[in-house]
Amino acid sequence: MKSNQFNSVFRAGLAFLMVTGTATAALASEVTSGPLTAGEVFNHARATYAAMSSYSDQGQVLRTIDGITTITPFTTQLARPEFYLVRWQPNSGSSSFVADAGAQAVWSLGAGHFLETGYGPQSEDILGLALKESACYSGGASENVPVIFFNLESDNELDYSTYDERQEPDENVGSINCYVFTRRSGGMTRTLWIGKRDFLIHQIRTVNSAQEMLATTEKITGERPRPAAFFHQLTTTEIHTHIEVNRPFSRSEFIPSVTQFAPAYQSDN
Repeated sequence: MKSNQFNSVFRAGLAFLMVTGTATAALASEVTSGPLTAGEVFNHARATYAAMSSYSDQGQVLRTIDGITTITPFTTQLARPEFYLVRWQPNSGSSSFVADAGAQAVWSLGAGHFLETGYGPQSEDILGLALKESACYSGGASENVPVIFFNLESDNELDYSTYDERQEPDENVGSINCYVFTRRSGGMTRTLWIGKRDFLIHQIRTVNSAQEMLATTEKITGERPRPAAFFHQLTTTEIHTHIEVNRPFSRSEFIPSVTQFAPAYQSDN
């Protein structure tokens, strides 16, 4: 093989490995056979995500406010070093803006970060900011698991110190038996379900109690907020299904398929 041909093949192979990786996520059954402490569960979960070369899933976010529920389906694709595409479809009744009812996404082809929420692609400077800004549109789905996969420090669900208040009895999410951890703060209850065999997050639930938030605000300020009707009961449940790890991705799979903003990035393929 000629030198220039070898170099071309080597570069192509290196680029492919950057996207697909070679690491294999460890299963819980391969790590331990006995009961785990809460700290050990979180340590194994962090190690499992760190060992992945790629991650993908499907899911939905259910938001119930004052008895009215809306559903936001989403899909996630993540690969190292910084390839990602998270797409979601807000329920048409969940937004006060008509433009927000279409398909939305946050993505990167390994360089540059982009967010589309119905008003044209918006460029973001850094990964963490792109994920955080998109979370309010996706119901959190575009932030929670990606933050863990890319090992970002801010708002990492696997920071054990935030879940050490209570370990609940094990529960199933679908057919997956899970450890369950809860934290409570300022009228908010956050619950996390981690698979007992795969150490992956299968469900996250946040409950904002109107009564507790009202009481907390009154305790802090010394005054009862008015109007009290400003405080609402809100429950957000984020469910992850069809999870795959270490699946090879091509670079083109991180280009959003939503018609209105795919053309501008076809040249990057």
